[in-house]
Amino acid sequence: MGRFTTIEEAKAFFANDRFATRNGMTLDELDENHAVCSLVLDERHRNAQGGVMGGAIFTLADFAFAALTNDRDRSTVAQQVSVSYLAAPKGGRLVATARYRKDGRSSCVVNVAVADDAGRDVAQFVGTGFKLKTPPRSVKSSAANMLLGAAAVLFSAAAAAAAEVPGENAAAPALTAPAPAARLRVGGDLRLRQEGFDHVPIRTAEPAVTRGGHNDYFRIRPRLFAGVDFGEDVSLDARLCDEFRVRNAGQKSYEWPDELIVDQLKLTLRGLFGDRVDLTLGRQDVSLGSGRLFAEGTAKDGSRTSFFDGALARVRLAEKTTLDLFGFYGACENDLALGHEHRDLTGLAPGWNGMDEATAGFFLDDRSFDELGWGVYYVWLRDTAWRTRDGERIPHEDLHTLGARLLPRFSETLSADLEGALQRSGSDGFDRRAWFATGLLKWTFAPGAWAGLGALHLSGDDPATERREDFNVLFGRYPWPSELLLYGLDGDGVGTWHNLTQLWIEAGCAWGEGDSHKLRATAGPVFAPERDGAGGGRERGWLETVRYAFPLWREGGLSGHLFLEVFQPGDYYVSDRTAYFFRWELNWAF
Repeated sequence: MGRFTTIEEAKAFFANDRFATRNGMTLDELDENHAVCSLVLDERHRNAQGGVMGGAIFTLADFAFAALTNDRDRSTVAQQVSVSYLAAPKGGRLVATARYRKDGRSSCVVNVAVADDAGRDVAQFVGTGFKLKTPPRSVKSSAANMLLGAAAVLFSAAAAAAAEVPGENAAAPALTAPAPAARLRVGGDLRLRQEGFDHVPIRTAEPAVTRGGHNDYFRIRPRLFAGVDFGEDVSLDARLCDEFRVRNAGQKSYEWPDELIVDQLKLTLRGLFGDRVDLTLGRQDVSLGSGRLFAEGTAKDGSRTSFFDGALARVRLAEKTTLDLFGFYGACENDLALGHEHRDLTGLAPGWNGMDEATAGFFLDDRSFDELGWGVYYVWLRDTAWRTRDGERIPHEDLHTLGARLLPRFSETLSADLEGALQRSGSDGFDRRAWFATGLLKWTFAPGAWAGLGALHLSGDDPATERREDFNVLFGRYPWPSELLLYGLDGDGVGTWHNLTQLWIEAGCAWGEGDSHKLRATAGPVFAPERDGAGGGRERGWLETVRYAFPLWREGGLSGHLFLEVFQPGDYYVSDRTAYFFRWELNWAF
């Protein structure tokens, strides 16, 4: 997203579009390329003949137009619009999808398609927007501009006084100090978690379960950020964060000040090279492609942060085609930290390993066709030499990963998400041949309700061969397959997902204003392609999950979720006791 960092922040902003929101219109999806708004029809929206009022359809389309064009660092107003009514709605819900047709420096053209939940095209809206030079003045930005303007006036007065030469009769030249265009942004968020797990199995015989069995703890993560926009195309952002750890069962808890870190410090330049390139330099959060392999820059830092240090350039090759070029260097030690703790950020095993990581590559994403989105990527990764806890030296590895993603849409209700990648090492110390593949077939059988079939495979290392065949998930060492199974990797390495095949069925639904309530459940078997567990078998077990996300105070930015996983181990492990993982979480954005 651009102007808004989360969908909740965008919804809170557009709640001020009272004509739209008080008539039942909601913002459901928003990113840099599209916006989706919806309206559940009732008697308010009927005309004298019982049909849907054309003004209601128009307002919904205009709301989607506003949401998309204002997700920027300056506001956009409609300059010219037109609407063509194609058919009378038959269902009980309208959905407006806005996409850019042209996005220039001072103006934009947006197409908005309005359809009903029966799949009928209801209207086509085309809007031309004019981009304002400065954003709307809020209390914070007005105060900041007043302070900056006052500072400029004082500076100019001082410069004028210094320019006067004693004894000369000539008047000093007049200096003017227009108010600068800089705009200050401040805010933060607070996340409170309680997590617990027990009997989570690991592949070794002793111990058969991780971390002594039962664990129960709190994690409290406050973050504060500040940003300055210098005009419309340059911004500077910084963020400070920490995570307090309070553990039960006699385990060591947080001790102030632990380790406060600057986990964001970036300069963003927009509209370079004919408005085709946006460049971000410095410490930043990054998620590329699906995020499965590229979203976690500091995996060993736990749930506190996941930053990258380096440069990211987004190139707009066409209206719906982007190319992300990147180069990052991840040091094991955080130089921008305060406190008595200094945690290893990048290692692949417990303890301090001294491994640095460098990476470069590209992600190409194309959404030109509604029936088929696709992408390709290449990532080069170098892990420097490091040492295990036992002192064994592991040589450096140069790893090359080539992957692709397909997003076919077979109909209005049936779609899929497919991704796969191949890996090969290019260094003398390693001879790696590995692969990864995943797919999800999704059926949306009613508004806000779906079911799906999924599969995931991460190759494992065959001990009978000399080469390495275990897949390296690059910067995806967070719990994307499973929270519970992540803790079960303690015998392998920090988030080193490999030797895993997972099948599942899933079902979910979303309801409430803007589909703010979301419920998803999955169930299915998990296998190990290679028999490297202490149990000697290939059946890891049966995994069930359920997650419910909900708003608590929409206007105040307060939300939460409940999460539970239950796992019955198979013959891959020695332990046969049912394992569980649970979490409740509250988030407050301010």
